[in-house]
Amino acid sequence: MISGSCLNCFCNVSIQFQFIRYLVTMRLIHLTSNITEAVSTQWLYDYVADNWSKWLPKDTKSTIRVGGFYTVLVQKGFRIIGINSNICYTNNFWLFFNDFDPHGQLQWLANTLAEAEKNNEVVHLLSHVPPGSLECWHPWSDEFTRIINRFSHVIRAQFNGHTHTDEIRIFLNDNKDNAVNVAYNGASFTTFVGNNPNYRVYDTDSKSFEITDYEEWIFNLTEANLDKNTPPNWYKLYSFKEAYGLSSTRNEDLFELIQRMKNDPNKELMKQYFRYLKRDSGVKTFGHCEDDCLDTLLCFIVNLTYKDALKCYQSSTSSRLIFS
Repeated sequence: MISGSCLNCFCNVSIQFQFIRYLVTMRLIHLTSNITEAVSTQWLYDYVADNWSKWLPKDTKSTIRVGGFYTVLVQKGFRIIGINSNICYTNNFWLFFNDFDPHGQLQWLANTLAEAEKNNEVVHLLSHVPPGSLECWHPWSDEFTRIINRFSHVIRAQFNGHTHTDEIRIFLNDNKDNAVNVAYNGASFTTFVGNNPNYRVYDTDSKSFEITDYEEWIFNLTEANLDKNTPPNWYKLYSFKEAYGLSSTRNEDLFELIQRMKNDPNKELMKQYFRYLKRDSGVKTFGHCEDDCLDTLLCFIVNLTYKDALKCYQSSTSSRLIFS
């Protein structure tokens, strides 16, 4: 649910984080000499590097051990990049100690994309925290957005999690008259909180590696709990192109979708977006998102810098920010 209380919540979190960061930074000046290698998350990176080696090539271990990120050339011309955006999560208290591109990950991302560009490769980018999230430390988030805009022609699509909701983020060009990239959030199998479980199936062009469509599959948790001896009834909630009247998922069609969402006087498309956002959960959708809320959701889809995303919570400006 998005409301004025959420605005206060995020504003308060932001202010508290800045204040606590100041206090902790001042304290760290005096404690730096007492910090030892024993106080570290290195054990986790080492464990993940070894555990993931069942699926990933051996040469990914070096960067996973540095900071949990990696890249794999799947075949000639097609590369996957996995980044550790948990680094920027505002509940990551290591940000108090080092908030300037921890582990050099953003520099590595820019370098890796530049090399992909030089080699005429296209990329699928895997990440946890979605672009524009207010739960991502804003200097990191804004620099990440700049990198995506620079290499938008290389990145075929992004895939995120974290929010447990069915969302989309659309990157616009500088003139805001066309889309240049897209990030899909596939929601989650976990119900956190009050949602139906889901999974998603993407259709991908085998030559261009563009995402051509996807299907969202769910089951009704309330019905499933009525009889513990009956397996859940999975069904297709929707397919992306059909549900939103898209002829394709190309950038120009995604931009046209945003325009239709904005200009729809009855906000039917955004009401549908909100219903899918919560995976058709009656618990989460009944009476929880009216006009201002729907404007805010639309604003979040295309405003991916921290400053603009925060303004999306101001109902008087959220609709204007969509194309301003």
